[in-house]
Amino acid sequence: MAELTKIARMGGSADDLASRVGDFGPAFTPAEQAVFAHRTTLTPDELVGMVRTRSYYLTADPERRRDLDRELRDLLDTHPDLAGRERFDLPYRTLVCRARRR
Repeated sequence: MAELTKIARMGGSADDLASRVGDFGPAFTPAEQAVFAHRTTLTPDELVGMVRTRSYYLTADPERRRDLDRELRDLLDTHPDLAGRERFDLPYRTLVCRARRR
């Protein structure tokens, strides 16, 4: 995940999500936060396809897109946990912040 995050700008920190979201104002209770872990199973082509849907990829110039594709394929071909695998699990953490209307 660390290598994929560097290449594909995926991931984020769950550290103190509520403080980053801020106060919703007097009409709402203080913000609550939760983190939900889950995973999805992908093929190498599905991972590349997923990255190609991200805004930073879509807005990149053609040269940067080629670089991203090359970096992803290199990761998929050489990383010991991914090389030669037809499918793999991609872990996710969904960060949730909510406040209730008073």
